[in-house]
Amino acid sequence: MRKLLAGMVVLVMFGMCASSYGYFLIYKVSTSVKGVDDETATTVPMKGYFILNFDDFGGFQDANLVMYGKNPDKEKVYVVLNYTGNEYLDVGVWEKGDYCFLELGGNYSFAFGGLLSGKMKAKDIGLDDDVDVANSMKGVFWVEEGMLLDSSQDISGTANISATLWMLATKGSNEDPVTWTQDTILEEIESGYLAGYTDATP
Repeated sequence: MRKLLAGMVVLVMFGMCASSYGYFLIYKVSTSVKGVDDETATTVPMKGYFILNFDDFGGFQDANLVMYGKNPDKEKVYVVLNYTGNEYLDVGVWEKGDYCFLELGGNYSFAFGGLLSGKMKAKDIGLDDDVDVANSMKGVFWVEEGMLLDSSQDISGTANISATLWMLATKGSNEDPVTWTQDTILEEIESGYLAGYTDATP
């Protein structure tokens, strides 16, 4: 899979706001992939969290995608895909007029892709000034071959995908940047919102 637009400056997508710490956008994600696992028809419902980290000037820095659901044995599991760290995730962002676009790609064990778009509006996300953000995005998701929630999977399939800005978490993290770093946000999601789920990341 080609390298996505990971280093692209996204001032035009999410606006420009001067702060001493940069800012976060945190989205709740939902999709349900229909396809074939090995030779058997399957449906894999998934929900998740998408953390986007921007610098002081709105430039993309880093991202995490957490996906959770049930594996083929009906066990509650989740996977963590990092842009830096395990490098399972590629991210690209850009804008056209009043609309922003978000491109996702999975690496190594995760051979998936996705493209979402949404209309931008100025919002209070916990900074001194409002920032142009997409409150919600919709798009398409596909898996070429590989896993989603379990290493035994070999899925090919397609789905619709949606993402909604988690305003409470976004605003809270930006209002208290000393406490809420990218690592602590991810830790809070894993410990506080995925209790009872097992980490299935390879």
